[in-house]
Amino acid sequence: MTLKPQLKAETKVEVIYKLLRDLAFAQGPSAKLPTIRHLCDELGTTRVTLSEALNKLEAEQILYRKERQGIFVSPTIYHKSIGIIFDSSLLAGPAASPIWSMLWISLEQEALQRTSYRDEICTFRFVKPLNNHINSLPPEIVEMIEARKFHGLLSIGINTLQGNSNADMSIPCVTFAANGYWNITLDTKELGGWRP
Repeated sequence: MTLKPQLKAETKVEVIYKLLRDLAFAQGPSAKLPTIRHLCDELGTTRVTLSEALNKLEAEQILYRKERQGIFVSPTIYHKSIGIIFDSSLLAGPAASPIWSMLWISLEQEALQRTSYRDEICTFRFVKPLNNHINSLPPEIVEMIEARKFHGLLSIGINTLQGNSNADMSIPCVTFAANGYWNITLDTKELGGWRP
């Protein structure tokens, strides 16, 4: 099996990163990868370039290194992490309504069920959104998205349109009760509870 990269517009680190990522997913959880020397030879790269790609994969929790033992695929490589961020003012403050609490409880119950029969982990966060009508994601959430800590994001009450944001929205981001690229809306006429 040869892993020699075909360089195009991508940097060498990006190419090596993608090849190693593919190798990790092909080998599966807890697999031991070849040595640094062997990978450098197979990929036709330097230790510095390989190290940069490995650092990126470690930050994404795809690989990890053990001193004097080698490079290993994360045992949780197939786990999916779903971030659920909730505007904290919806549960306490002028926008507080029993509907928001009911939604929160339903999401929590669904997350528990999904954890028990799928490899999904839901991370709940109450956040105070930025005062921005295009993208009100707080910086710590943007950092988590950019570090690929989530495989998907559900935003409730927080605008997630990219606009001028530097956030890498390469993950699915569904927005409820705010503006986003993918929105969930309720047709109140269908629900039968509202008349204009």
